[in-house]
Amino acid sequence: MFESEKEKFRRLLEENLPFVQRKILNLENYVPRADFEKILAENQTLQANLEKLSDEKNFLSNERKNLRDQLSQLQKNFSTLETENNHLQSNLEKVSAEKVFLTDERNNLRAQVEYFQKKVEEFKKISAECDYYRKSFAEIDSVYKKYLSLTEEIRYRLAGIFGDGDTVQGFLFGAANEKHLNDFWEYLRYSINDGRLSPDEIEKLSAIFDFCFDALNKSSREPIFVRLETEIDSRFDNSRMTRTSDSRQLGKVKKILLEGYTNRVGKIIQPSLVFVGE
Repeated sequence: MFESEKEKFRRLLEENLPFVQRKILNLENYVPRADFEKILAENQTLQANLEKLSDEKNFLSNERKNLRDQLSQLQKNFSTLETENNHLQSNLEKVSAEKVFLTDERNNLRAQVEYFQKKVEEFKKISAECDYYRKSFAEIDSVYKKYLSLTEEIRYRLAGIFGDGDTVQGFLFGAANEKHLNDFWEYLRYSINDGRLSPDEIEKLSAIFDFCFDALNKSSREPIFVRLETEIDSRFDNSRMTRTSDSRQLGKVKKILLEGYTNRVGKIIQPSLVFVGE
């Protein structure tokens, strides 16, 4: 029986010897040196990669944070720009409407400017014509109105000079006549001396006589007559002057009522009518 137990122990030992040996020698965890160095190198590489990945992770984390901050700022900026864009769009629509209005207004104003420019040109033309007639006929019109303002009696006495005097043309034809001028002067001298005329009538008739005198001279290439020039306080000269009926026989010229005139060679046709006093 003992042998049998011994035999069992031997077989059991043989069967478990490799296991026991590995346990004793710690062969289960044994790694060959070459494999160990390889594993160590891989471990170092993995550790380096891990550190690198950790750095990259931190970098990417910071980058993500920065990008999120930028995104947030961009979103705010976008919101602000969108608000400004809406405001600008609204202003653009308003300005566009104003542009259309102003364009229409400009076109209307241009049309008005063209219209008034034409009117101005027409007015200038009319004004030029008026200036021409004013220069040509203003004096005639003024003198003719003086003539019409005379009493009927005076106009009747002047009928031999101006005819009926119903028109400016008829009045002018009578004025530009050499014989009529002489008759007119004689009428004035007689009427002044006779005291029939008021100072206002003398003034009007003198202006009409001056007009007739100039009209007659203008009807010729050269002046037909020349007015005398008498000075106040000059001595009376009976070769060039004639006294009014109320003048003194001796004295100086105190007033000139009607200047006389000569022909173009200097011959006195009518002397000047003057008042002589002390």
